[in-house]
Amino acid sequence: MNEYVTLDDMKRYRGRNQTDRDNDLLAMFAHAASRMVDQFTGRKFYVRRETRYFDHPDNTLWDNGRFGWGYLQVDDDLLEVVALTTDNGDRQLAPAEFFLACGTNSNLRPYNRIVLNANSSSAYFDFTETPQRSNQVDGIWGYHDEYDKCWVDTGLTLTEEMTAQVAVLPVGDVSNTKDVRGFAPAIKTLHTLKIDDEFLYVYEVGQDGVPLVERAVNGTTAAIHLVGAKVYSFRSMGIIEQVTRRITNWLYMQKDSAGDMDRPIVTQAGVTLMPSRMPQDISSILGAFRSPFGRSGV
Repeated sequence: MNEYVTLDDMKRYRGRNQTDRDNDLLAMFAHAASRMVDQFTGRKFYVRRETRYFDHPDNTLWDNGRFGWGYLQVDDDLLEVVALTTDNGDRQLAPAEFFLACGTNSNLRPYNRIVLNANSSSAYFDFTETPQRSNQVDGIWGYHDEYDKCWVDTGLTLTEEMTAQVAVLPVGDVSNTKDVRGFAPAIKTLHTLKIDDEFLYVYEVGQDGVPLVERAVNGTTAAIHLVGAKVYSFRSMGIIEQVTRRITNWLYMQKDSAGDMDRPIVTQAGVTLMPSRMPQDISSILGAFRSPFGRSGV
């Protein structure tokens, strides 16, 4: 799940016919490569909904008997706030009471600060009894430099109502479809989709061309979707896609090599032992994306 490349992408990238075993290996290595990117940078380049908790900030000013202008420093890449709650869950701030910023810049994403609106008399962070975990941020988290463009219109809509339990995506055969950019097919194996506020994961496109999906992924909730609901697919950042293709192909090409921990080792049981280092040029590219939150590795 949350691969930065699809199986079709890798098959085209390699430019040769693939057996079913090859496809299975490519899917496995695409997943491993995606998580290697995450581990190396300390970031997640896919989107997820999550509620994160923060202590009362010590940068908030006291003014006329209330906590006034200040900001909340968050500990992960923030793309969008769904709901912001303070005072240990007792008060929700309205969207007009705060801004999102990266440092002091409100025009850069992802964000790392929630800044109170100094012109709002009701904008303040507060706590009751304890300052610990007194602020809750229900948001969309992840790193993407073009978040407004990351959900691509597949050009497909639901042909029948989709209940919260259904795992077959009712859009018909997608084999000969194109998304609004002209890329085909519009929905592929390993795609993350969005319908309304729910994220879904395409774990297989059947021989009949109909996608099979896992519901309510990445922190979202399974919901009923009506006929005509639009289907969107997630598009990773271009540089992250390219790096993941390179790593996936590298892992695949190294799978049969005898060697050491500078290369992956696939055991007879099918377990892949990850190498201790990735290609140097890839490390250099990913180095620019290392998280300031201190979680990068490899």
